[in-house]
Amino acid sequence: MWLFSILYSIIGIYCLFYAVYNTINLLAGVLWLHNKRKAIGGADTSNLEWVVFLPAYKPNERLLEALKVIRRASFDGTLHIYVLFQDADQRIVKQAQAFGCIIEQKSFSHVQGNPYHEALRHMAGTLKKWVGEGLLNPSHIVLLDKDNLVDVGFFSKAALYTDDYEIVQGCRKPLSTSSAGAVYDAMAESLNDTMLRASKMLQRSCPEFSGSGIVFPVETFNYLVNHLDGRAPGMDKNLMIQLLLRNLPVKVAYVPEAMLYEEKTDDLEALKRQRVRWFGNQYFNAIYYGKKLFKKGGQKALDYLLALYRPPRSVHWLLALVGAALEVIFLWNASWVPFPFFTISFLTIALGVLAFVLEAPRRMNSFFRLIIFAPILAWNNLISAFKGVQKKSQGKFIHTRDA
Repeated sequence: MWLFSILYSIIGIYCLFYAVYNTINLLAGVLWLHNKRKAIGGADTSNLEWVVFLPAYKPNERLLEALKVIRRASFDGTLHIYVLFQDADQRIVKQAQAFGCIIEQKSFSHVQGNPYHEALRHMAGTLKKWVGEGLLNPSHIVLLDKDNLVDVGFFSKAALYTDDYEIVQGCRKPLSTSSAGAVYDAMAESLNDTMLRASKMLQRSCPEFSGSGIVFPVETFNYLVNHLDGRAPGMDKNLMIQLLLRNLPVKVAYVPEAMLYEEKTDDLEALKRQRVRWFGNQYFNAIYYGKKLFKKGGQKALDYLLALYRPPRSVHWLLALVGAALEVIFLWNASWVPFPFFTISFLTIALGVLAFVLEAPRRMNSFFRLIIFAPILAWNNLISAFKGVQKKSQGKFIHTRDA
């Protein structure tokens, strides 16, 4: 029984630590969002020259809509759009030309390492060549996904912060949440915005990248993408680590007013593939870069190290609930239960979730819709986490959908 008690304590301490850590971040994020002054209007962009990077792997008509809204967005300066088509339908390529884009077609399926990393490195290198030739001279790169629809004020709102911060992270919003899968994906993104971005603004730490809707100085982007680890199953977390490991100050702003919209993943199988990439990327970086972040030290590096080792949220919440139920019903007087870890974990999590839901009451319906699917989601996320850390997931970009 002593062995079980030790195992129980180890899992319980891990569960309780991250219950406290996540709840502190949720409360901090809710507080920052509640008190933040929303920017009115946007920056004067008349003297700016920016370039939008759009890596487009097997794009569909949504890309054309994305290009249309970019051209309609508020930006009085020079805004170039560089689209790198990969395995694209030539009909889409031809229609994209009507939006005055810089268009290139290339395949990275033959390269060693993560092909998405290679696509970004290629775009950065090509832009550097164009700058050297005097064809372009942008100060910033805006990284977007092929299906991102930017709000009309996205660029001007982001530009308000580029003088005080090195990198600006916008806010990704759902176009619709008609299915349970889309509700879950949207809720997960909203939780990430609150826990991993808004909270870091209050704590003066480093908001996490979301993978798109990010504005970089050209030199910073070039440095980061050329230091990406090709083994990582994703991109954003390794990009974040390369930023934190530099011997330079780290200044990242999360700007919720700089909004872009996207279709959330609604298919269960697509969600599984997405989570394999997400969790694989998270735990790959925790395993291979945890020691480097620890040696780097400082609030921002150590905070991100803790974030990388957090459990999948749905698994964590369900574990705390089941553990609390067992403690209350069966184990409350068992001599080998050293401490009610799971009961306190569950109550701590409930506090954070309550604050999150009340911060935007419209989340209430979505939250209750997801409760029914919680066990299935937790199981799928656990399987995805195991698949993500396997060697076969390294060195490639796991696409949510094939097209």
